[in-house]
Amino acid sequence: LVAKLGGLDRARPGGVGSASARYGELIVGALVVCNAVGNVYDPLTRAPVALPLGTQAAFDVPHALATLAQGFGNTTLAVVATNARLRKVDATKVAQMAQDGLARAIDPAHTSRDGDTIFAAATGVVEAPLDLVGVLAASVVADAIVRGVRAAAGAHES
Repeated sequence: LVAKLGGLDRARPGGVGSASARYGELIVGALVVCNAVGNVYDPLTRAPVALPLGTQAAFDVPHALATLAQGFGNTTLAVVATNARLRKVDATKVAQMAQDGLARAIDPAHTSRDGDTIFAAATGVVEAPLDLVGVLAASVVADAIVRGVRAAAGAHES
């Protein structure tokens, strides 16, 4: 479930999504499982993808966070994989940069009630600038979140 700020009875389906990007020979992909407290938004347009049921637009996030009941689990987990050559420290940096994608798609993100984690893996085939890999990682994480939540909503409505 996502968009739990209005309570569990108004939450929307979370989901599993994937996305990838290519820049020359460099490929970066993400697989995400999204079960966040926050609402989900399209990272490019900021259009809502998943808000609490009955909510159309603006939502009083501070009020909702102040009154949100404890007692349910939340997390968004992602794996970012690339064919880039990365050292262990570089993979850590890519995972850190990929967290930006989570924050682009989920609002609020990284609350004390979320256990958000992103892992990075690399095959070591292609030389690529670390920052480029990280920027693409953030982008595909955001896209994968949106795709997963949209797919789950569509399956839920069928």
